[in-house]
Amino acid sequence: MKIHLLGPVLIVAAITAGAQTQTPQPNPRSWVPPVPSGIGLLTIDVAQQPQSLKQLTDISSLIVEGVIDKVMPARGSAQTWIETDSVINIVQSLKGSAGGSQIVISQMGGKVGNATSQPTQYSLVQPGERYILCLREDNRTTVPSIAG
Repeated sequence: MKIHLLGPVLIVAAITAGAQTQTPQPNPRSWVPPVPSGIGLLTIDVAQQPQSLKQLTDISSLIVEGVIDKVMPARGSAQTWIETDSVINIVQSLKGSAGGSQIVISQMGGKVGNATSQPTQYSLVQPGERYILCLREDNRTTVPSIAG
């Protein structure tokens, strides 16, 4: 059985897209940057990077063993960021309480339209994969619904 260890999910990203041709517009107020296409490189900068497994467990509010149930369509502005949410079925909680049998994690990266953002430090999770997830609460107010 292959189990992956995925560190804290609260992350900040910088996208470096491939070279693009831009035609200057005569009126700068009406100019809209082109939507990138192709594959971009994504570098993750973890807000607090743990130096040991103990530090990782200390900064994680929830640690679970889980299996990826489904990966939602990626979302975001292809011009600046792409994020993919995945539904996790909890097998067991090792620290904290999720308050249910499923959680949702968000990872930077994915594909929106013709734009693809691939993290260089990890792969996006896939259905059926089993992980030990070291998580922190996401307090954003703009998280998507996973109903259906």
